[in-house]
Amino acid sequence: MTQREINMPPPRRHNWLKIFAIVCACLMIPLMCLSVFFALFMAVIGTIGESGFEKEGVPEQAVLVINLDRSIPDRPDDSDPFTIFQNALSGNQAQGDVYLRQMTSTIRKARNDNRIKGIALFSSKTGELGTSMASVSEIQSALADFQKSGKPVYAYLRNNGIKSYYLCSNADEVYMHPMGDLVILGFHAEQLYMKDVLAKLGIGVQVARVGEYKSAVEPFIADEMSDENRAQLEAFLKSIWNQVISETAKNRSVDKSLFNYLANTKGIISAEDAIEHKLADKIAFEDEFFDALGTLAPPPSMQERFSGINIDDYALFVEGLQKPRSFEHAHNPQVAVLYVEGSIVDGEGGGGSQTIEQLCSDLKYDDSVKAVVLRINSPGGSVSASEDILHAVHDAVGERPLVVSMGGMAASGGYWITANSDSVFADPVTLTGSIGVFGLFFNGEETMNMVGITPQYVDTHISASAMSFWRKKTDQEMQLIQGHINSVYELFIQRVAESRNLEPDQVNEIARGHIWIGSTAKDLNLVDSIGSMDDAIEAAAKMAGLNDYKVIDYPHQDPSAIAFKRFMRSIESSHPMITEQIIKTATKSMDELADYTAPNGIYARLPLNVEGL
Repeated sequence: MTQREINMPPPRRHNWLKIFAIVCACLMIPLMCLSVFFALFMAVIGTIGESGFEKEGVPEQAVLVINLDRSIPDRPDDSDPFTIFQNALSGNQAQGDVYLRQMTSTIRKARNDNRIKGIALFSSKTGELGTSMASVSEIQSALADFQKSGKPVYAYLRNNGIKSYYLCSNADEVYMHPMGDLVILGFHAEQLYMKDVLAKLGIGVQVARVGEYKSAVEPFIADEMSDENRAQLEAFLKSIWNQVISETAKNRSVDKSLFNYLANTKGIISAEDAIEHKLADKIAFEDEFFDALGTLAPPPSMQERFSGINIDDYALFVEGLQKPRSFEHAHNPQVAVLYVEGSIVDGEGGGGSQTIEQLCSDLKYDDSVKAVVLRINSPGGSVSASEDILHAVHDAVGERPLVVSMGGMAASGGYWITANSDSVFADPVTLTGSIGVFGLFFNGEETMNMVGITPQYVDTHISASAMSFWRKKTDQEMQLIQGHINSVYELFIQRVAESRNLEPDQVNEIARGHIWIGSTAKDLNLVDSIGSMDDAIEAAAKMAGLNDYKVIDYPHQDPSAIAFKRFMRSIESSHPMITEQIIKTATKSMDELADYTAPNGIYARLPLNVEGL
């Protein structure tokens, strides 16, 4: 026997059946517990989803509370309960936020609800408001409509940017935390240019595009912003700024020049300065603000300072729960709102062509729908996906009226899908236009040269390997690609010209990738009207000759999913660590398996974990 053989460890002699049984037990026990937990709660939540929420859940007198520490998407969340549960297990916070149309509709219904005595806005503590400026404008319009009832709107500010303040500025009284501030610096856009770093990595970039304003490719082929792009961005930002400060100044009865002065001289405005400049009315701690709300809606018990209900719960009480699409074919006429939100891609998601095609398939055979509003909040994306969506929408709508409502943006591919609609509405600050096309192609030829790798190709034709990442495209190949890009751009121009009753040359003058603010787009005849989603819905109903109708969303929210989200949110608010503990319980056995890795399979340890020592 050699010395090496003497020093070798003895061979393992594991009983693999026992090990397999232990592993299965470790895995299955927590999973079974979670399955039972999930099944029990889904049974409860399913019952809630089926029965709905009764109006008795609204206090006899209450303040409607809108906490702006939230994202406010255009599109309803159609996640199923299982997906929500998976997100919770992944550590993602369960959200109960209403979407935009539901929020504005709920605010307007609160106007005529005698139980609602006023609205309290709580601005985000981080100063960030997760929605577009166009959405803020729609919410503000709903709040102004609410105030016509004579009921007040109060706002409580901590740290606010101009968007958050813009939303709160038409409140009857604006309170500020003693250490709160307003950040008024103006608007800016920024972009990182990567030409040099890509060159250092040996990554080549080749571009085919139409339109000197089609700037999406610039960061990859330049080290600074082009004059054309800088000019259009400056014009766009100034237009939004002027729109926002004009409305805000009007709401606060101050001169709009004040905001330019503050942006140039101070930037960060303290609570005292805000009072001095009439941007706020009172300085108060949060509990003092609660006491003020208590005068509107006295609390039901001594433990509370005021009677309130948050908008997420109130929306469920007054809006009700829409049934799944398969049960929604009602006899009453309906206006459907079909949502395209996010980047347009060949696949699934809010802007995914497959998702939109499925929604359109359902919509096509819903005879109760008499008119359709296409709500767009998208920067565009895939040309083929845009064409698929355009085709699917018109196939589904058929002879029914089709009205487009633009949200924060409806640009490039997002504008492509507005073609041949009956009317197009945009918000004054919608980003639209960007009528242009580009192709962007990366290659690693220089990287291969740097590391000494030489790709070899065997082609049946001269350009068979043209799409390989490992070589540059030849001038001839780029000419072919440019020709194709030109053809797609010409199709884009033709679509817009026919849809907007313009000559192709007229469209080209305002196209070439140029972005426009909604109010300017109206002047250029790229949109028909300035208005909100509600305005678009009303216009669609009028075209269909409807007086009494219901508005239904595509996609719908799953009733049981809504209830389940509220349940998960209540758990996290009252017991923030429960979700984390569920995650730990589910993964504990998996983590322990990693401890059993000794080379010889022999261990000296406790048969259980002892924590906290």
